[in-house]
Amino acid sequence: MFRNAVVFLVGFFFFISNASARPCVDSDDNSCWIAKNDSRQTVDLSCTTTSWTLISSHSLAPGGLDSVQLDSGYGDGMGFPEPGVLVTCQAKLSSGLQAKLSFSSYGWGDRVEIRVERDLLKATSTEYWHSRNVHTSTARFTSSGI
Repeated sequence: MFRNAVVFLVGFFFFISNASARPCVDSDDNSCWIAKNDSRQTVDLSCTTTSWTLISSHSLAPGGLDSVQLDSGYGDGMGFPEPGVLVTCQAKLSSGLQAKLSFSSYGWGDRVEIRVERDLLKATSTEYWHSRNVHTSTARFTSSGI
């Protein structure tokens, strides 16, 4: 019986760890914000508007992934601020290097991926209604964050 309990717990924790690593589980996957850390350092990352925090990851490990499926009641009724809202993303690596980029939201229910690379912060926004429209903004990591 003890062995069965241990096997169950190991399986359960494996399932939970895999489920939490999946980005955005909504069937439509609209208004999904994904943060990926492809650098070799931990990173603190946040993307905000003047009113809301869209995604915030503290000490995201190298190779780490975080995601937020915004509630459908948020902003536009699909879970995204209306088009033209200014979004500012800031990231700070464990070495102290910083990056900051700003972009406007493009459409309703966009899917946004924020990727931290070795020396680059990159935001890619794919429009929900026009999935061929992909917008990218980048910023380099510097000691001043500018």
